[in-house]
Amino acid sequence: MGISNIINAVPNIRQKRYLEIGVAKGPTFDRVEAAVKVGVDPQYPATFAGTSDEFFARNAERFDVIYVDGDHRLPQVVKDYNNAARCLTPGGVLFVHDLIPPDETYLPPDKCGDGWRLLHALLEPPRDLPLVFCHESEYGLTLFLGPQPFDDIGMHISFAQFTKHVSRLRRLATHELTAVLKQWHTIASVRTGP
Repeated sequence: MGISNIINAVPNIRQKRYLEIGVAKGPTFDRVEAAVKVGVDPQYPATFAGTSDEFFARNAERFDVIYVDGDHRLPQVVKDYNNAARCLTPGGVLFVHDLIPPDETYLPPDKCGDGWRLLHALLEPPRDLPLVFCHESEYGLTLFLGPQPFDDIGMHISFAQFTKHVSRLRRLATHELTAVLKQWHTIASVRTGP
């Protein structure tokens, strides 16, 4: 099951505002069924042809669902995460792709890069954590519920240490992740109103 199917499992997706960072050739963006869709990419046709930094510098909108799959180098992954967290509506959901490389051959920036350090930092206590869920896909599609911007990334961890640390996260099958999204929608509706 593709990423767009998981995003489309967000309750009421056809009434939501959707932002995608890193549209590439559009395989996910084209299939997401949101009411309003904004795609950002500097190299491929998108609704905003530019970098995510350029987009966020000009953006005043808020989005219900955000999917980040842009530049995989840690400084940019952190900026994209923080900017996405800032423009997410209350109760919104943030997906970030490629945070769990299957092995060291996936560490170059044209594959998963070193964005995995973001996930490590978010899982390190003490932190007012968002709820974090990972899909069972090999690259770790990661769902953040209630993300908050932050700036303290620990750089002194090896990939081997990260692999041990992240192995404690349960990888969810698509139907389990869909159930989480439905529960979050119910909780968020109560907390933020209809």
